[in-house]
Amino acid sequence: MSAQPLPAESELCPIGWAQCAPYPALFDTSPNGAYNAASVDDLLNAAAVTQANAHWQYNLYAEAADRKGLTNPANVWRSVADVEYWDHYKSEIMLSEIYSNQDNMFNVRVAILQAHQAEQAYLAWANEAPDRKSYETLRSLAKWQREAAGLLIEARRSLEAGMSKVPYAPPVRDVPLKVTPKPNYTEPFYSTLTGASDSALGVAAWQWGQYETMAEVAVSTGQAKLGALLAGLGNQEVQNYRRVSNLAGFVNGPAMNLQVSIDSEQGAIDYYTAAITKSNQLGDPNAAGLFLDIKTDEQGHKMTFEIELARLTSKDRRYEDGKHKELSGNTTSWSTDAAGGHLR
Repeated sequence: MSAQPLPAESELCPIGWAQCAPYPALFDTSPNGAYNAASVDDLLNAAAVTQANAHWQYNLYAEAADRKGLTNPANVWRSVADVEYWDHYKSEIMLSEIYSNQDNMFNVRVAILQAHQAEQAYLAWANEAPDRKSYETLRSLAKWQREAAGLLIEARRSLEAGMSKVPYAPPVRDVPLKVTPKPNYTEPFYSTLTGASDSALGVAAWQWGQYETMAEVAVSTGQAKLGALLAGLGNQEVQNYRRVSNLAGFVNGPAMNLQVSIDSEQGAIDYYTAAITKSNQLGDPNAAGLFLDIKTDEQGHKMTFEIELARLTSKDRRYEDGKHKELSGNTTSWSTDAAGGHLR
């Protein structure tokens, strides 16, 4: 696919258009970021980044658990993933009104801008890459964002001309999930790939949520071809998320994944605690109320993951104890001397 020229700033950012603000996928989602947010919309969009990210994080953990036959943790992860997207992300995006619920042209312009912002983020991270593999992966993700922007520019021009010719999304190739015993990188690059905000996973999750939301609007307003393009771009972002996960070594053993889930929920709780205070300071009790409701959910999620981790570790201990007893009762045993272990 030939590279499309970068649209002029006036094309992307008409005067007074709020989307010329910084790329939401790179917002600071720490409590400090919430306290320093410039607006309630920034609070909502930063929170939505973490919800889209958590949706795919937990779906990948569920997939890994299924491979080990751990049905209960897998079902818990999937249930929480659904809440994070359908209840939390959707509520935050609807309240922030970052996307229009009926103006496809507005949405396509936003998508073009954010594809270019995602491209620049991936290029910057590629320059920080510690090895060839991470460099090439991040560069290829940047290339994809530019190609997506080109398709969206083509769709925008068709809409402006009153034509129904909208490009098709390219076919999507599934990326098999890799499960590793531990992360493949150390800090700070591991956080660059996987952090709750300002990370490669965060960008892929945000882009996916954006396309899903816009596709629903397109279909509901009679623009089925545009909806198909946007949904196809969203499907590719799911695979991009998996690519970053594989690169980072993000999905590990079930106990480690549960502990990361607990830590993720605590991070969300801390963010929402700050966001409640900040939204009240900004005079928006509706946003504060939404944040309080979501914080309560996150506290429940954390408790659920803690219960699952306790069950898993207890099961492992019982297995190890039983194995030890079985070996103790066997006539074949091991003794150790200076030369090492000897069977007797």
